[in-house]
Amino acid sequence: MIMVVAKNYVKKSAVEKFKALAAELATETRKEKGCMEYALYKQSDKKTVFGFIEKWETRDSLEKHFESAHFKRMVPLLKKCCRKPGTVDCYEPEEIRSVPEKTASAAGKKASPKKSARKTVRKKAKPVIAPPAPSEI
Repeated sequence: MIMVVAKNYVKKSAVEKFKALAAELATETRKEKGCMEYALYKQSDKKTVFGFIEKWETRDSLEKHFESAHFKRMVPLLKKCCRKPGTVDCYEPEEIRSVPEKTASAAGKKASPKKSARKTVRKKAKPVIAPPAPSEI
């Protein structure tokens, strides 16, 4: 599997046009063989930064996507909506193993009050153009 994150810095005046073009690109791309997921997300704290999050079965299916007629037609139009060049990063799965944690109490030590009081706050991103429901596939 290959995961792609394509970040786009959109002009304020072109956000709606960019989203409309992205919707068209997503609709066509989801029909491609090997496309597992294709969605557009808006960065939580920046109204004009968008990222396509894509999952592909193989590198070959991603390469075929880059050669598709709709990709070659739509990407230049999307670029015209941007204020600066974006980035495209590809990721492949990396195997990791879980390592059991030794807790402070198991080691006979008292936990630091500073550490035990820490909380992690994470916001779940919502896609601007959501992936299709399983019934649509």
